[in-house]
Amino acid sequence: MHYINQDSYSIDTADFDFRDKSKYQAGTILQYKTPKPYGEDLSLNQDYDFNWNKIKDLYFLKVKV
Repeated sequence: MHYINQDSYSIDTADFDFRDKSKYQAGTILQYKTPKPYGEDLSLNQDYDFNWNKIKDLYFLKVKV
């Protein structure tokens, strides 16, 4: 459920918001701002829409890559 409908994210990880109905545009730079780095910044090559599906109590996300 963390990724689906959490009210907010910490400032350190706010770039990685996969909640239902979130959108990213091509060219967006995603960056972890945590004291312990998780890798290089990511630059998106295409637009992304995060639209979760729910079946009973399970959530599914399909993302075209």
